[in-house]
Amino acid sequence: MMIIAALLLALVALLAMPLVSSKGEQSPSRRPWAIAAVVVMVGLVFSLTVVGYREPWLPQFKAPPLRAQTTGSTNLVIRGAALFHRQSCILCHQIDGQGGSRGPNLSQVGARLSRDQLVWRIQNGAASMPPYAGVLTAQQLRDVVGFLATRK
Repeated sequence: MMIIAALLLALVALLAMPLVSSKGEQSPSRRPWAIAAVVVMVGLVFSLTVVGYREPWLPQFKAPPLRAQTTGSTNLVIRGAALFHRQSCILCHQIDGQGGSRGPNLSQVGARLSRDQLVWRIQNGAASMPPYAGVLTAQQLRDVVGFLATRK
């Protein structure tokens, strides 16, 4: 956000420079190329920002908690699903159509990975996934792995 604000502030400063200076042409109608350049740059910044927000790799920051039919009914699974949402895993990972698409779909992760593999992946992270070894307690790790292991 600061990059965009700094760019827009620089463009406004360049556009206002002739109005502050006592030399040269000050009328905007006499500087059509300068006005056009500023309008094009502002348009590009705006359009690239809109395109960036629509990209699938962007985490879903407003992802709702998982539905009850998705989570299951045992306490371990419910705690794991709540932690999956609280730790923001759902921002990047999708389960049964809910969540982001930046990370792999975890709807059937229990069929692909064993519990030990899930523990290793959560603790060590992956390409764009941060490691959670120092973030989750042992109980929290068991809860999340218990929840993900039911996803078959």
